[in-house]
Amino acid sequence: MVAERSESGAPCRVLEVGAGHGDFTALFLDADAHVTVTEMSGPSAERIARRYDGNPRIEVVHDES
Repeated sequence: MVAERSESGAPCRVLEVGAGHGDFTALFLDADAHVTVTEMSGPSAERIARRYDGNPRIEVVHDES
């Protein structure tokens, strides 16, 4: 679905809840989506932020609730 939307030229935004280590995040970013990631684990959120540092199409939110 994300790839199809990207191919159409329409912008695609993805909310990824519980991203873990960001493996699916990579697929979304490869499809040119803008991704907001929420992660409850502080270490996992930090790992994702480091992994995609400098990519303007991702926002990582550490959700402690």
